[in-house]
Formats: sequence, C-alpha cells, structure tokens
Amino acid sequence: FFPSEIEVLSTIALYLASLVVNAELLAHYDRRLAELSLLNRISTAMQAKIDLADVLNTFLDETIKVMGADAGLVFLLDARSNELRGAARRGFPEGLWQSPLGLGEGIPGWVVKHGRVYVSPTPEQVPAQAQEHHSPDREIASRICVPLLTEEQTLGALYIATYAPHAFSEDDVRFLSIVASQAAVMIR
Repeated sequence: FFPSEIEVLSTIALYLASLVVNAELLAHYDRRLAELSLLNRISTAMQAKIDLADVLNTFLDETIKVMGADAGLVFLLDARSNELRGAARRGFPEGLWQSPLGLGEGIPGWVVKHGRVYVSPTPEQVPAQAQEHHSPDREIASRICVPLLTEEQTLGALYIATYAPHAFSEDDVRFLSIVASQAAVMIR
C-alpha cells in the first residue's frame, strides 16, 4: 500500500469506529430513557391510587418490556404466615408457583430471607439452597430476582426470567433494584 492509501484507510477506520461508539451510546441512552419512563409510570400509578393488582400487573408488564425479558412474577410476603404468594404473573404457565413458598424456599424465598439480589445466567448455576419449589420452569435460561425492600422491611420479591440465555449486567441489577424499591413503596 502507498502512504496515501494507508492514510485514506486509517481515516475510514476512525470514522467507522466513531459510528460504532455513537451507536452504542445511542442504545445506552435509549435504555435509560425507557427506565426513566417506567419509573415515571410507576409514580403516576401510585398517585392515581389504582387497585394494587392492576398496578402490579402493569408494573410487571412494563418491567419485562424494558428488561427485554420473557416472564416475571411479583411475590408478596404474608407477614402472618411467613409465606410468599404470587401477586402478579406474566409469561409463566398458569399453574407455576400457585403454592406459597416459605422463607428460604426457592429463589424468591432465598432473596426475601437474605434481602439480597440473585442473578443466574444459566440453570446449572442455581445453588442447591435456591432450587425452585415444585418448579416446572426448567426451560428458563436466565433469571434475576430482587427483594422488594422498604426502609423497615422486606415485602416480597420481583423475579424476572428469560427463556434464551442472557447475561444480566450490573446495569440490569441497578435498574431492577430501583424499580423494586419504587414498587415496594407502592405496595406499602
């Protein structure tokens, strides 16, 4: 190659690199806009004092959409029985998790008991103590579960899943934790 050709190719390569960076930034900002939009809709629903079941279903629909997930569940803790019950469900078979979970039982029970986020990119990485309770959901490839926390207590768990393998990022954990705290305020 002649020096002039190398210079032209270098200029084209720099231009293409800047296009890739700009595309990545645009995708990042689109995601942030979707996140902020969801938080705004949750706040609006709280102010409208809509029925909790309706709000949880809308909340779950929107969260699944923003996360690019396939399914989700909101579990609420019954303080009297210390059991988790499904309060909203999307993308899962109707019979899944019809029975209540005890504290520490299944991934949602583990999350509520420990007050910690659980992220599993593959079913093989699910620890024995967090195996699903009577779970026919073996087709789930990736899952993330965050506690629904207020300052005083844990009210339940938000469980999001994908049927195709998906590596949930730190941004996903951050966003879902923010959404879960908004939901916890709404539930309380």
